[in-house]
Amino acid sequence: MTEYLPSRYSHRLPSEKLLAQFLTTLKEKSKTTAETYRIVENVPYGDTRGQIANICYPDKVESETEVVFFFHGGYWQEGSPALYTLVAYPVVKAGKICVIVGKDLAPKVNITALVDECRKAISYFAQIFPLASKITLVGHSSGGHETAMLLATDWLSYNPDTASYLERTLRKVVLVCGIFQLEHLLGTEDNKVLQMTAEEARENSPILAPNLKVLAKNVNTWGCEVVMVIAQHDAPTILHWNDVFMEELKSSGVKVTHKFLNGVDHFSVIEDITEESSALAQVKTILAD
Repeated sequence: MTEYLPSRYSHRLPSEKLLAQFLTTLKEKSKTTAETYRIVENVPYGDTRGQIANICYPDKVESETEVVFFFHGGYWQEGSPALYTLVAYPVVKAGKICVIVGKDLAPKVNITALVDECRKAISYFAQIFPLASKITLVGHSSGGHETAMLLATDWLSYNPDTASYLERTLRKVVLVCGIFQLEHLLGTEDNKVLQMTAEEARENSPILAPNLKVLAKNVNTWGCEVVMVIAQHDAPTILHWNDVFMEELKSSGVKVTHKFLNGVDHFSVIEDITEESSALAQVKTILAD
């Protein structure tokens, strides 16, 4: 079963070459971004080695400066803030602060613990940027899953202060090629690393009730916009569940903006985010708005 693997459906390169090129491009463009803008690396938000973030700042920073939080992909097994620093380029260029959130990865932690680390990160940085005029949450691939699960969190129970912060500041959520249903991964090779049980997969699928109910309530209470970015050449299961999730959100009364990017795949949507590309300009515009 390979229908869930986006590297098999790129149309650009064979899977292994595509992944190698993706890694090289991330490193090179992240290095350029770090050399171009002021960056504070490995800011801890928790006690473990993975609970860190890189923060990129524009030249002019005020207490009210907008903040964009980015949650990277890697099927919950790979990636780091340093590797995805390139995402900060269009954000900081637009005069915003960009926080690239890291977390412990599988198999060190399971999906439930990993999602909880993301909640912990938001609660921590809410205290670092308490006066931000607006925040945006962005997630790519498995990071899109984590971002959706942040929306599906009962924040009033988890952390009332963070709940108030999100209600005041969160105005946009961008889900890029996200993974919103986890049960289809149970029989895959990747689950040998993730070690998800059926129960855990259901509990961490934002597309399923009661997560969807909490998500819709939060989004509608906070008045934030949800933007779903879908790449033409993505894995069939990702495309399918993005369509289903979008319809479920709309049925729940959530305002959803849909961006379908022709000629783009799961990886180029991130690789080309620093370039003046007509397709990717939509994503950059979303982040810069």
